[in-house]
Parts: sequence; C-alpha cells; structure tokens
Amino acid sequence: MRKAMLFIALAMLWMVNPDISYSDTVHDSKTSNIETGQDAYASQQVEIERLRLNSKAPIDIILTGTGAVRYADFRVQSPAEIGDDNLARARWFLNEYRKLLRIENPKDELRFFRRSPDGFNSFFLQFHDDIPVFPSELGVHTDSKYITGLGGNYVPQIKTSSKPAITPQQAAEKALIAGGKGAVQKGEPELWYINRGILGLEDDATYLAWRIEISAPKGSKALYIDAHNGTTVYTENLSPKAFDLMLSNANTTGPCDADSSYWLNENRDILVADENGPNGSSNDEGRRAFHNIQRVYNYWNQELGRDSFDACGRNIEMYINAGNSSLPWFDIPWLNFPWFNAQFNPGCGEIFEFGSGMALLDIIGHEFTHGVINNARENDRGQYKRVLHYELESGALNESYADIFAYFVDNDDWWIGDEYTFTGIGRRSLSDPRLGMQPDHMGNFWRLPVGELPGDDNDHGYVHINSGIHNKAAYLIINGGTHNGLNIIGIGQSKAQRLFYQVLVRGLTLNSQFLDAKLETIRQASILISSPEPMPLSYKCGDTVRTSTIPATDRFTLSDVCNIHKAFASVGIGSEVACVDNDKDGHLDDFDNCPEIPNSDQTDSDNDGFGNACDRCPYIPGNPPEDTDKDGRADSCDNCVDKANPSQEDTDGDRRGNACDNCPTVYNWYNGKGQDDADGDGIGDYCDNCKSVANPDQMDMPDRDGLGNACDTDWDNDGKKNDEDNCPLVANPAQEDTDGDEIGNACDNCPLVPNNDQKDLDCNGIGDACDSFPNPFASCTGRELPAAIDKRPEFLQKIEWPKWIIRLWEKVWR
Repeated sequence: MRKAMLFIALAMLWMVNPDISYSDTVHDSKTSNIETGQDAYASQQVEIERLRLNSKAPIDIILTGTGAVRYADFRVQSPAEIGDDNLARARWFLNEYRKLLRIENPKDELRFFRRSPDGFNSFFLQFHDDIPVFPSELGVHTDSKYITGLGGNYVPQIKTSSKPAITPQQAAEKALIAGGKGAVQKGEPELWYINRGILGLEDDATYLAWRIEISAPKGSKALYIDAHNGTTVYTENLSPKAFDLMLSNANTTGPCDADSSYWLNENRDILVADENGPNGSSNDEGRRAFHNIQRVYNYWNQELGRDSFDACGRNIEMYINAGNSSLPWFDIPWLNFPWFNAQFNPGCGEIFEFGSGMALLDIIGHEFTHGVINNARENDRGQYKRVLHYELESGALNESYADIFAYFVDNDDWWIGDEYTFTGIGRRSLSDPRLGMQPDHMGNFWRLPVGELPGDDNDHGYVHINSGIHNKAAYLIINGGTHNGLNIIGIGQSKAQRLFYQVLVRGLTLNSQFLDAKLETIRQASILISSPEPMPLSYKCGDTVRTSTIPATDRFTLSDVCNIHKAFASVGIGSEVACVDNDKDGHLDDFDNCPEIPNSDQTDSDNDGFGNACDRCPYIPGNPPEDTDKDGRADSCDNCVDKANPSQEDTDGDRRGNACDNCPTVYNWYNGKGQDDADGDGIGDYCDNCKSVANPDQMDMPDRDGLGNACDTDWDNDGKKNDEDNCPLVANPAQEDTDGDEIGNACDNCPLVPNNDQKDLDCNGIGDACDSFPNPFASCTGRELPAAIDKRPEFLQKIEWPKWIIRLWEKVWR
C-alpha cells in the first residue's frame, strides 16, 4: 500500500442534554439589514420572469426571507462570445442576472474560490466592502450546453458598517479569554462579516467581527468578536488539514503528553511507534488498524476514483490506543483511564486519535469521510476546500455523510461502531436512528434554545443527534422500506454511493442545510438519469493535475428520483410526491408540465409551467381558463375565439385563424387592418372579387379574370355580354351558329342540327337530335354530373339547370 491519508476525526461520542427543546419546523434565514423595499422586490420579480422566458426548460426557484436565491433550476445558454469555459459562463450569469440575486456588483461581491472536480460547478464566496461574509457561499451549476442552476445562501444588500470600533489587538485579547485556559492565538485577526441566520440560528442581524483563530486543549476554533462592541458573536469549530499517516500505539496516553514522543520517518511508507518512539512493539490493535485503513483507502480509490481523502494521495497520521487529556479524569496522571472514542486533535499537530478498540473498519471509514468532506473541492486556500460547516444542520449533515460512507465501506449491517464491545456506547443505526437515541423525523429535530450558540457543551448544535434524520433518509434511499406511511423502493449501494459522492463534490456548500441536501440529491439523481457514464475528474495537486474517474453506474430511472423524493418526505424534509406517470411520457405527474398528455420533450415555449401540448396559450404565459369555443385554446390567445379550431391554422399569418378569417390567404387582420366586408357575403374586401355584390361562392369562371361572375358582365371574356352571348361560358367572339338554334357552335351538342333544348338523355355529350346511337338504358337528369367532374359549389348543384348549361359546366370543370 502506498503512503496513506489524513483523517478529520470528529468525535462520535454522544452528548445528551436533558434541557433540549423540540421544534416542528426549520426556518429560512432572515436578516434585518436588508433593503426590503418594493423596488428591489419588483426588480427581482421582473428578473424571474426574464429567466423564465430565456430558460429552455421550466424553472424552479426557492428564495429565502432575505430575498437570496437559495436554489434554482433552469436551462439558460450564455452568448457565443463567452465561450465554453465554465467559470466564464458562471460569471456571465451572475452579472447578467444580478437583479435576480439582489447583488449590486457580482464581480466584486461574489468571488470565485473553488470548483468541483469535474469542472462543471463553480463556487463563489461573498464579499462586501472587500470583507468576506461568513458563511455565505453560492454555487453556479453548468453542463456542456447550459447554465443549469444555483445553490447556496448569502446576504443580499448588506447595510452593516464596515468600520470597526475596536482594534484587532483588543479583539484578540477577548478571544483568548473566551478560549479558556491554554488557548493560543494562530495567525493575525481578520475582519469578517458574519450572518448567523444562514447557519440556521434565529438571528436576523449581519455583524462586522474580528475573526481570530485559536488552538486550545479542546480543539482549534475561530472566534468572531463583534468589531463594534467586543462581544463574542460566534465560535466556529474548525475542521483540520491533512497530514501523513503514522500508525502509533499511545497506550492510553495522549500523543502530546509530556512523557511521550513520536518520530516521523519520511523514507518509509509505514512507521510503527509507541510512546517510547519508532519501531515500537507491534500489537493486534495496530495490525487491525492497518488492515482497516487499507480497506478504506481501497474502497474510495476503486469505487469512487479518489486517491486518498484529498484526492492527491496524501498520507494519514493516526494514533491508536489513545487517551484524551482534555477530559477531566485525565488530569489524574496515575489513573490512565481508557478513552472510548475517536477524534481529530488539532491542538496536537493535527493528528487522528482512536481510543482503545476504536480503530474499527466503520469508525475509520467514518473519520476518513470527514477528511473527504474537508477536501471536497479543488482550492489552494486551506479551510475553504471544505463543505458542510461543522455545526448545527450543516454539521449534522457532515456527520451523516461520514456515517453513510462508513456503511458503504463496511456494509455487513446498518450499525456504526457496533463492534466495539467494551461499553457499547456511541453506536448509531442508519436503519432505525431511534435505537441510538437519534430522531428520525424533523418533528423531533433538536434545536438550540433561543440565544444559545453552538459549542462543546451542546455538541456544536447536536450534530451527532440530528444526523439521524438524514441517516434515515439515506437508509431508505439505499435499502428502501416503509416510514411514516410512505413506501420507498431502494436504489442499492452501487447507485447510492455515486449519488451521494456527486452531491458532496458537486452540490453542497459550506452552509448547506437538510433541505439543500435534499434538493441537491434530487438534482444529481436527475442528472444521472441521462448521464450514468464514467465521470472524469481532475484535481490540482501542488504543481501537477491528477485525473481520475468515477466508474459508471446503472442508469437512474424516474422511479429512482421519485423514491428519493419520498425518502426525504418520510423524514419531514420536503413534501411527498406521487410516483405516478399517467401519460407514460417519462415524467412523474408531480413534475410533468402536461400530466395527462404525453410530451416527453416537455416543451414550454412561454415557460409558464404548462407544456405546449396542454397549454391553452402556448406562447403567452398564464394558461387562462376561458375557452368560449371549447377548442383547447384560451380566448386570450385563440385566433378564432368563437369558432373551434384546435389546429390554429393561419395561412396568411395575420393572427386570424383560417376558420374565422374572411380572407384566409390574404393578410387582413392585426396591425391596423380589419376584416371589412362591404357586401356582407362573408368574404373580406381585401380578397372579395365582387366587393359590392354578395357572392360567397366567389365564382370566376371560365375566364378567371379576378372579377367574380356575380358582377362580371362577360363571363367568358370574349367581348360579348352574357345576355347577348350564345355561349356565355365558352369564349366565341365570332358567335357562329351553323344550325341557327341560338346555341353557338362552341357549346352546341348538335352544332349542325337545331336543338335549342340541348336534350341529351344518355348524357354522352351528343344531343339526342344528332345522336346516331342513343343509349335507351341510360338515365341522366338535369341535376346530375359524374362525381369525378361535379366540382361546382354545393349551392349551384341544387339548382335545376338546363342540360346544355350542365354540359358546359362539365367541360369547364374537366
């Protein structure tokens, strides 16, 4: 095995407080220094509509009480000149939609500081007056074609003064006093803004504070000292950095105790030592720890393509059989009392400690995951590589993900730490958190009393307790089951481990809460419906770039996404959805923009949430209900309000449907033009061939001269008026009439035999007067023509015409 990796060992010890209060709800953060005028609100609403119109898919936006965009899902293309660089595309979006974000100058106020390993997710820290804002962070998500969404939290339009009233030296003094005995300052004080509401506390204010890092016996912290009045605003529990692996036997002392010393050998992959130094005696605990860390490393490397906790092959430094001198009984040197826990000790050179018997496979897997969380994304700025601030809800998520991946490493059962037999304490169950005194629903969420801040005395906001809620959701996602009346079908470990890993490295931020975890899990699961292929990743490791790949997984299904929704709903995170797709188009009814009409492409041209297939107004937002003619098109966008025409055919493009357009092929509506009809025949003046004489048939035969027969005095255009023409439907300027029967030769069926009646009983086109072989069996009335040639308007067919006229019609329409 190559040199191994760092652990961020966060204690798994349970802390039980009898004064805990319960809460049924989780509140969005609010802030009192936000400009909440109607102008800012109205501008944001306009931007939401603009985003809706520009998005190639329906949009989904969640706003906090401050007006910050906490979550958004959409599909927007950046201009071609921006290019394909994902960071450039993200920055373009932030600037283009700054009024949506209610951020005046995104270039200065939202500064890039990290990306996801696949390069498609860019994360930005918030600054105001060149001062960072804790714990604000906003992620911009992209794919190869679109900017696809946002996630995180921040403080819009900060009004708090950026001028401190106390000096950094004064703040440092107060921080050391607050840190207690043995506290040591690390680095210089920095001026920060802090908004505790983003962390989930009931506090509206944004404070200006001096941030001072200290190292103390109970761990490394950052204290935020109010820069105006000197009070402690917040104490941040810091996650550690990575160091080399050493396997050392502390024999129940702490590695920093005065009588113990440890030596690193940089030329060896593994160094075994005890409190007397390297090359110490080997023991079963050490062999087991070494075997277990190999399995943990191999899991992450083989299953998720990650080379160590930092993805850069960093080594681990860990101590076994450790004690903990921060506990009260360790002040008695001779007691040598065993310690039943595992933790990271930043006050002792940032090493990992495992109490006697605690270096178990799942516990090591748990602590290793904390290392992954602390190095979730590429960045050279130390602490900012991490996600999930280790307090309150984000801290509970931090613990939960460590438990989830501990299960993936050691999946014989759903217990964490169950093999530790000395006391049985510290055990947690993913399948039934209540067995480990954890809640399994938001209704039993442990919330700090108002005014109390997270710290050592309350498990940093009960992170080891509330983690059970997300653990239960994860169990249901992986294994399935019935919880609070909801039946969930599990997706299995293979899919789940990739899903949760993508959520960690692509979606979560420093301030993510339970709801954010749910939203990002749904987002990543939806991506995996279409993209389950291997995911290439790259990590900047010093001066080099390492590449790796997350192996392919089975394709996610719509049912998988639905069951993930239900799993979260069953623990009170988000609402329930129905796993139903009635129209069988591949979209669940709860998310289908036409749940009763198949439309797999979900095209929604006006982005009003109703797909074109069922939108009564597909190009006008709103889908109003009024539909007078019941043709499926709302009156406000129906081009024939009073006449059913579901196809909305409009040949001339004048926004008047053919079904009600009195000139369907001539533009005579919209833009100042009307449907004028002087003779009232239903044919508009713009296309009527007899504007002053009613002629709904528009007959213009046989000359087709653009003047309708109703007002044309010479139908055949031969120079003879109709009432003087011996063949009014056949041009014959000479008017020849050989047999003198007043029927011109051009239309006479017996031109040489007088027959003014033009009788032709067998309808063969030859008049009876000159038909040498009449057919006695044929029957032909004056109203009949063969169906193939009778193309006269219907009202003309109903008239009793002379046969010679019918014969003319026959000739004309042949």
